[in-house]
Amino acid sequence: MTDTSKSIVIVTGGGSGIGRAVCHSLQGDFETVAVDRSGAAARATADQVGGWSIEADLSRREDNEHVVAQVVGRYGKLNALVLCAGIARGGSALTISEADWHATMNVNLNSGFWMCRSALPHLGGGGRIVGISSLSALRVGPNSAAYAVSKAAFAMLMQSIAIDFGSAGVRANAICPGWIRTPMADHDLSAYAQTNSISIEEAYEQATSVTPIRRAGHPDEVAAMVRWMLSPSADYLNGAVIPFDGGVSALDPGTSVLA
Repeated sequence: MTDTSKSIVIVTGGGSGIGRAVCHSLQGDFETVAVDRSGAAARATADQVGGWSIEADLSRREDNEHVVAQVVGRYGKLNALVLCAGIARGGSALTISEADWHATMNVNLNSGFWMCRSALPHLGGGGRIVGISSLSALRVGPNSAAYAVSKAAFAMLMQSIAIDFGSAGVRANAICPGWIRTPMADHDLSAYAQTNSISIEEAYEQATSVTPIRRAGHPDEVAAMVRWMLSPSADYLNGAVIPFDGGVSALDPGTSVLA
């Protein structure tokens, strides 16, 4: 049964990974709408948390607009967005294909723009937006030109909204996770593991070997941060771009050999 007394939150990428963990973390306090390209995955999440699901291809402007229209039509309001949808396409500025470049921008950046543009008229007076960016917005890895550019621009989109709409009561912030054990990270490190004839666990150990806490993060840990950022306890947080990476972005790599 729909509980319209609760705050209504849209979670994109809600069918897996960080998005699914966010939906679970908000259970009880929010009426959650899980949005995902996989309708089955979105429905599974919604069934688990007692929410609603929408299948949508967020690389398309009209699908983003349709999601907001459906939610406002069903609940009569919208209180928050958590933007988790993302893809990764490898390649340098020279080697990445134009198709992969545009696909990355559409999902990682343009989707957030289209979703926020549609949602902002409904978010005044206390609306909240949390964007899941990436450590790649702050530190660039090899062969990740499109991903890094999209995530950096996405973080700036959150800050632009924070500045332009803060006086209307809208808070917008970004989280920049490092390695988190998600299907996307597993896919990337499985390929690395296969190439180097090691296990995926060994691949994670190598990938996080310079991280001060020496491990990858868990989706539930990111979700806990999101839950706090949506809460009244974070009412003064606006325009923040927060690394969530076990401390690796604080490291001076030139001195790591001295440890």
